Amino acid sequence: MEMSALKTVAAICFFSFFQLSAQTPIINLEDKYPYGTLLNKDNLEEYGLDIKTLLQAQKQEAAVEHVNRFFLPQLTSLEKLYPKQLLVPLVWGNFLFSSSRENSSKAKLLGELYLSIIRSHPDWINLEDQFTVMWRTAIAYRELNEIEKSENLFDNCFYLLDNESLPDEDGLRGDLYSSLATLKLNKRQILDTKPILDSAKIYCSSYRKSCYSIYILNLADYYESVNERDKAENILLKFINEIENHPNRFTPATHFSALRDLANVYYYLGQYQKTIEYYQDALEIPNIKASNRVNSYITLGATYSWSKNYHNAENYLKKALEFQKYAPNSPFPYDPFESNLQRLLINIYFLAQNEQYHYADGGTLDNLRASYNYQEQYLDLLEYMSKNLSPTSSRYFIDRFYYMYEEAIYVRYKLYEETQDAEYLEDAFRVAGRGKAIHVREAAQNAATEQIFPARLLQRRYDLRKRYVSLENRLYEQQEAGNASSALADSSLQAKNEYLRFLDSLEQAFPTMQQMWDIPEPPEPKLVQKQLREDNRAMVQYFIGYQYVFLFLLDGENIVLYNTKIPEGLSGQVSKMRDALYEWALHPSDDLVEQYTSSAHWLYKKLLQPVDSLLPQRLLIVPDNCVAYIPFDVLLREKPVPETPFQDYPYLIQDHQISYAYSPYDFTKKPQGKRHKRAAVLGFAPSFRDSPAIPETVANRRGEFGPLLANQDEVRQISDFFLVRKFEGEAATREAFLENASYYKALHLATHAKANDKKGDYSYLCFTEVSDDTTTSNRLYASELYLMNLSADMVVLSACETGLGELSKGEGVISLSQAFSKAGARSLITTLWRVSDQASATLMNSFYKHLHSGKTKDAALRNAKLDYLHEATGRGAHPFFWAGYVAQGDMAPLQLSSGYFIWWICLFLLVLFVILGGLIRSKRHKAHAKN
Repeated sequence: MEMSALKTVAAICFFSFFQLSAQTPIINLEDKYPYGTLLNKDNLEEYGLDIKTLLQAQKQEAAVEHVNRFFLPQLTSLEKLYPKQLLVPLVWGNFLFSSSRENSSKAKLLGELYLSIIRSHPDWINLEDQFTVMWRTAIAYRELNEIEKSENLFDNCFYLLDNESLPDEDGLRGDLYSSLATLKLNKRQILDTKPILDSAKIYCSSYRKSCYSIYILNLADYYESVNERDKAENILLKFINEIENHPNRFTPATHFSALRDLANVYYYLGQYQKTIEYYQDALEIPNIKASNRVNSYITLGATYSWSKNYHNAENYLKKALEFQKYAPNSPFPYDPFESNLQRLLINIYFLAQNEQYHYADGGTLDNLRASYNYQEQYLDLLEYMSKNLSPTSSRYFIDRFYYMYEEAIYVRYKLYEETQDAEYLEDAFRVAGRGKAIHVREAAQNAATEQIFPARLLQRRYDLRKRYVSLENRLYEQQEAGNASSALADSSLQAKNEYLRFLDSLEQAFPTMQQMWDIPEPPEPKLVQKQLREDNRAMVQYFIGYQYVFLFLLDGENIVLYNTKIPEGLSGQVSKMRDALYEWALHPSDDLVEQYTSSAHWLYKKLLQPVDSLLPQRLLIVPDNCVAYIPFDVLLREKPVPETPFQDYPYLIQDHQISYAYSPYDFTKKPQGKRHKRAAVLGFAPSFRDSPAIPETVANRRGEFGPLLANQDEVRQISDFFLVRKFEGEAATREAFLENASYYKALHLATHAKANDKKGDYSYLCFTEVSDDTTTSNRLYASELYLMNLSADMVVLSACETGLGELSKGEGVISLSQAFSKAGARSLITTLWRVSDQASATLMNSFYKHLHSGKTKDAALRNAKLDYLHEATGRGAHPFFWAGYVAQGDMAPLQLSSGYFIWWICLFLLVLFVILGGLIRSKRHKAHAKN
């Protein structure tokens, strides 16, 4: 369930750093600034101070109305005529609007204008005002789901506090930490939230501090998020008691927020009567904002729904819609809502959920159809809301609302069960596709901007992003080593500021830019089936939500949808199987074999057995969540007895040829036009120094980069089958790769790599270290790969963990392999663990041999694995050595120049040269004879 909490209203008017001198309070701005009159140079700053006074007097609604009707219409002309005097109204207008989510867009507008003016006129900067605007605009970005911009402005606020002298610095730090904690909670970065709250506690532990209320509410929210609801309940009960015993210390908005949050805790505890009672108490607070009243109606509706009082639930939820004046059949139903879209989304979602629960509780098919109709509305709204988000913000947005896609799939599944209408299965497949479209959105945006922007602006954007990404990666390396430079941190922040400011300038210069890209529609099932018929294979797509696992099986003719509750311990079994395979390489034991076989058979039964009888020989797996970490080749149909040799295990690879895709979009996307690249392999085999010691644990093994003894042989062997340009040893540098990678149809990297399962963009490949470089120059990060423009038909990442990384709903695993795919690679051969160097050389030699014979990539990889498995003996046949490689993307045969073909060309030219030489000598001989 999703709550639209508005904790930022809890303390908006007691900030010690803007106390006014004695001044007569302004009760009504219209008395002093009548509508129809114009602001001028003499009264513009005073208008800003009057807004500030109303904020302190808790007269926000009156101020909002006047600023909307009087100030905003004059903004453009005021900017041109009086930019310096405009700064003060911008500061407090920004503060005013950022105090409520529904006005976040206006807060963003005023904040960005203020920051733009002071960038042009740095001598006009007032540091306190600058801090205030950056902080409040960061909050506005947060409420608008513009996560990257929000985080960047918070970083700038901390930078300002660290480097400048501001009054009440402790109070400002407390405000910042409290606001940042809200951002982390919204992003569900729960582990990151607690240290921030601990920092906030230092500055916010007294009610006299402006951040006290927000800190208490966030602390309770944190404990609710980690399911320690008894602690959340106690914190809020104590806080409410404090508010009611000392009402003059706190605003009514704070009182409302505390009651609302306690009601939400009881909601999650299933104590619905208490939820209703506390919400009704909250609604009795005088002068609460209309937005808070609407939010209360929505949650009351959800509570009545859970209480099985569906009629009351519907009344409250529809009452909330009426307050919002939502007209779904109008030509532009979402335009009037601006920052209220998230609340509208939650409202419609609960209406759909209420009808679904009513159906499950003995209702009729009409209830299920009504739920379907509401879901169609909220799915369209989700698309509308996410259309213009950056990739980073989209990632968090989809993760936050992933449960809505899950509910929509479930309702379509139940409608199919009721009606046997296959259209519902097709629609369920489309919904699952919508939930996996982040990287497709990004590709669509990039393609559109390339058509819109002039080449010089595209180059400028690329250069700025490259600079800040490079600095961020260097800073990450220093932080990893424990010697981070403050100068480098400053440079990194300034580079990111410059990049984001440039993006803002592009939006202003091209105001219709965001309207020119469309989110691609999910692939039509019939189109997918047509492709599957041509390829003679079936697709198995997983969608793992918060309650259910959905398994879609599509072949050339039929769609099957299997649904089950998420098996208890699913992620644990995935980890157990992977750990058993990996640990065995260090310490072979029967216990680890038992752990592997038990988990591999358990996973088979839960993930594939329900549709096993329908599976053809060739499969395309579209995984989700932790399933993306599984090499399906090694799942076991039966659990072998302990004495069984590894070669004789009933692996899936014995019967199936398996490849993978990130989403159905990748499977059906049209191939690009001819790529005029060198029809050869670009091979890299860097050299590495000896490790100081042999790693004793899996964690240490994953962190050590010792010498690779067979990687150069691995690359050289490719020339037995295809033309190869090799970079080996000292020549295999990062710079050499960046300079040459875009010019070849196939890339092969036999090197070290490191996955980062917390921040996938910091996963990296290693190249030969440049000895005379003062920076750590041998790493190539996933974030840098995004900047590349590759045309490779195939990339082989014969390195450690290149398919692993950070799990993200809607995007899959944020990994090196995904980064290569975003950079333009059509297909990838990647790894799921740190593979054996010697085994890799053997496997890759066999792989290229089968590719050379014309096999598809998935067939060539399967044959190479089976070759290895049949030829290995004893422990050498263990899956650790051969199962780590997986194939993703376009599996068509590889069309390259053969190494043999080049030799035949050379031989033909040599013979031709000999023949021509003979003819020339013969003619000369005859000429001499005549003379």
